[in-house]
Amino acid sequence: MALLLFSIVFPVVVANHHGSTDSSFSIDIRHAQDSSQLTSVEDAIAYDWGQAEPSRVNYGSSPHGHWFYFEIPLVQISEGDNVIVEIHYPTIDYLAFYVVNEEGQVSQEIITGTDFPFASRPIWDD
Repeated sequence: MALLLFSIVFPVVVANHHGSTDSSFSIDIRHAQDSSQLTSVEDAIAYDWGQAEPSRVNYGSSPHGHWFYFEIPLVQISEGDNVIVEIHYPTIDYLAFYVVNEEGQVSQEIITGTDFPFASRPIWDD
């Protein structure tokens, strides 16, 4: 499962929907700044992320958009499980998550950020 996200992003935590994290769970996050070559999710899917530098995911305020790519191996979660991606920066205006399946198709899109009502955020309450 691959997950792409677009915005100004700060430290990231990934957990299952019960809030559990595994200390052996590590994610290699790749970064590319928004440019004329990366203007859509289709461009990001086609992008050669193997050439992108690993990211420390902390760029401060920036007038530019940023694309990040990471994979969540199915050995870490069961297929169909919900995953929580926590961004430690509460004032991001716009943040889009794209879940991309093995065929390279977007299987899920989540748009969130402070420009949207809190109630629209996909937070589980179970």
